[in-house]
Amino acid sequence: MRELTDNFTDKPKGEHAEDEFIATLNQYNQIISQLKQYTVNEDDEPISMYTDSDYFYDSIGLSYDEEGFLNTVRMQLEETLKREVPGGSTPVELEMVHIIDVRIDYDYLVDLIALFAEQVRCGNFEAADETRKNIEAEIAKTDNDKERKKVRRFVDKIYDKEFEFDSYPVTRDVDEMQKAMDKAQHDGTIRLLTGFVRHWGLDNSITPNDLKALISKHKVGEEDLDKQGELNKIMLNARQDYKEIASLEVTMLSWVKYRNEFRTAFYELADTIMEDE
Repeated sequence: MRELTDNFTDKPKGEHAEDEFIATLNQYNQIISQLKQYTVNEDDEPISMYTDSDYFYDSIGLSYDEEGFLNTVRMQLEETLKREVPGGSTPVELEMVHIIDVRIDYDYLVDLIALFAEQVRCGNFEAADETRKNIEAEIAKTDNDKERKKVRRFVDKIYDKEFEFDSYPVTRDVDEMQKAMDKAQHDGTIRLLTGFVRHWGLDNSITPNDLKALISKHKVGEEDLDKQGELNKIMLNARQDYKEIASLEVTMLSWVKYRNEFRTAFYELADTIMEDE
């Protein structure tokens, strides 16, 4: 697996490498599960990975941090495979047995995010890149896909200076950091919706907040938001205006093309937003 992932830094390249990685990961899981049951070593001496984890990691040729990086690669491959399959489900088993069951240290994670934000603000991007790696290693401890994505998006917004804290140095309070992440996500969604409204000439048809309320009922991958004519109503309300107030490329569309392309773009937007919720 080390060779297939460039020392646990990237997904396997190509379908054959992916298949080999998945098969090897399943073997790894079986071996780790078996080893976790042993209570003595080859010299009949008492041993437990919970009391001597360093010895266990050394014995299998893996470090604690590398286990986290391996899990990150596994999750990245899982996300890639989900995007390739209709309905977003993986056709293969991509679980990973952890040597020691770990949880995110939220105090430490908040410290890292705060440090990262301060480094970005000072223009110390080399140090920020190193801190980002530590953030990635910490969030790799959870199998909660939405939680990982939320932190990654937040970190990206900080790096791109799309989000700035109200004051510096940045708070190290877990609850306050969570509020900051929620605000960044909400503000990002509203910007996305506002851009959509303006692009499609919906200014006199629906507000970004009302559009957000409609999309909140959406299930990813389904066209489920026009059961009572909601989308049709939005389009009809925009029919008289879109030729004048939409983006140039949209104003060039005939009414039939507008309807078809709007519907496609709307569900793509709805999927994007609900995948982030």
